[in-house]
Amino acid sequence: MNVPHGLSILYGDMFKDLSVNVHYSELDNDDTIAAFAERDGAAVLSRDKDFYRYSNAKFPIYSDFEIVKGRLQLIPSEYIQHPKPRKLLDPLPITHYNKPTINRLKETGEFVRGCPSSLTKYTGNLHVLCRPIRQAFYYHIGINRTVTESFIEWNPEKQDTYWSKDLVEPDPKLLLLMNDPIAAVNYFLPSISRPEHSTDLDWDNHLFGLVAIICEYI
Repeated sequence: MNVPHGLSILYGDMFKDLSVNVHYSELDNDDTIAAFAERDGAAVLSRDKDFYRYSNAKFPIYSDFEIVKGRLQLIPSEYIQHPKPRKLLDPLPITHYNKPTINRLKETGEFVRGCPSSLTKYTGNLHVLCRPIRQAFYYHIGINRTVTESFIEWNPEKQDTYWSKDLVEPDPKLLLLMNDPIAAVNYFLPSISRPEHSTDLDWDNHLFGLVAIICEYI
């Protein structure tokens, strides 16, 4: 996985600058895209085979595209029989113009994130490392209860991933760093080290992930 962390926000801001409507969903992104594609009579352009899991869907799926004589040409995806079929979402999920992180936190008391780096297996999840500034973020936005945090982690004994679950309290200790992104990044940088086998791209994305995570709270 060499996709930089935080791209959804970067892409969202880019599209907003181009006057394109942006929707952040409260539910699974694949489920959301599929549901709206079906409603709008649209097609899905993706190499994600999970779009074949919707047993009642009729929208076409394309895996790639090319420009031929100045025209967009979509390349159909190769059909698979998905092992875990499901129905399309009904009703449509609620979406927001901005990412609903704060609203969701206040409503559910939960903070759930996946894997922000291809090096998580060797370094641990960066979301766990950044927990102290996230606790200051909770305090800053007025969270006054325990937050349940869950992240993807690696179990070396089972050689498999698992979801961690920790109870975390708001804490103003690093509140001053909320006003200084550079100081916040420098606070955590000494705590990470580059694995010997990592590529330059892996490591650059790992560093970018650290910065992106911190900037999400500031």
